Amino acid sequence: ELPPTGGVLPYYKIHVGKFLRRDMWDFVLLGFTGLFVLFVIMYTVEEVFEFLYFKWYYLSSFWNFLDLVILILSYITLGYFIYSFMVIEDEIPKLIKITDRHACFDNVNNALNSYVTYLAILFFFAAIKVLKYMNFNHSMHQMQTTLSRATKDIACFSVIFFIVFITFAQLGHLLFGSQVQDFRSFVTSVFALLRTAVGDFDYHKIENVNHFLGPVYFFAYIFFIYFILVNMFLAIIIDTYSEVRTSIRDQTKELHTGDILGRWFRILLQNCGCGRLIAKNDEPPTTGTGPSPTEDLQNFLRRCGFTEMEIDLFFAKFDIPRDKAITQEEMRNKLLTNLQSDAAGKPQVVPEGQERDELGETLMARIRVLEDNITEVNYKIDLIDNKIDAIQQIRSRKR
Repeated sequence: ELPPTGGVLPYYKIHVGKFLRRDMWDFVLLGFTGLFVLFVIMYTVEEVFEFLYFKWYYLSSFWNFLDLVILILSYITLGYFIYSFMVIEDEIPKLIKITDRHACFDNVNNALNSYVTYLAILFFFAAIKVLKYMNFNHSMHQMQTTLSRATKDIACFSVIFFIVFITFAQLGHLLFGSQVQDFRSFVTSVFALLRTAVGDFDYHKIENVNHFLGPVYFFAYIFFIYFILVNMFLAIIIDTYSEVRTSIRDQTKELHTGDILGRWFRILLQNCGCGRLIAKNDEPPTTGTGPSPTEDLQNFLRRCGFTEMEIDLFFAKFDIPRDKAITQEEMRNKLLTNLQSDAAGKPQVVPEGQERDELGETLMARIRVLEDNITEVNYKIDLIDNKIDAIQQIRSRKR
């Protein structure tokens, strides 16, 4: 380079790339590329038919939107693949013949780098699409449901988080930008604060600049970002995950990919004559008047509105084991024993006549209020049922 101040500055830049594709493996990759083109055309036709059928409702699904992004990136990647191939075939023979001067490979290198860049972005979005088919067991299904239900809360939290984070970044740039290199601009301030997550932060530099504002800025950032906002994010995920687990337990068990694969594996073992290996696992649950498992009791308490913590306290209070079944008679005896022990420990107070009358009037008044509220609730439920019936009739007419 020849700077305006004079002199010569040596400069070099190294890029590694494979321009000539003549190996056997290169022809195999070319065959896979042709197969990729066929898949892109097939999925393009499929997405067009889906869009024509669902109209604009097609874009309401995240996975459909991701399919469009993948198709667009696929066509861009194929375009750059063809462009890089044409440039290489046209430029490389000419550049090889140059012997008396410097051969410039910039055009060839830029074409190949553009193709590799879009291919990497396409691979990233395709890997995200794989998550759609990862609900092969109930745990993965719970995680995906948790993320989908927490999307709105996370979006609202992200707005608050970025406002606070950008505020700290701008504050650091204004306070220490003239003397600390990590805060010389707003962008570098953002990256300097992000590096605190991995412990890469030079605290002594900002402390040497200002012995008061440096420590205050650092501890305020750590307190608001990590002690408050990050814990809020974890609370959102944990609360949503507990709700998802409760709702899934209350619902009927759905078949997932893992269940279907397990069923196919059991059928394969039976056809191979190895059915005795799965006989114990495939025995249907026994029915009758015998003891009911504690899972039924837990589901009953969940339907009544009890949380997981309250259910655990209930089992601990009445000393109910979770690993074995309990009959109705045993459960009744445990409840009666606990109630009798509570009654024996408390003195009984019998109200007098006037107090008894006042208490009875108060209870009757409360009962009347409850009856009025129940009547109003029933009326609203009837209205909702009528609206639902009307909506279903309208949908049936449209079909």
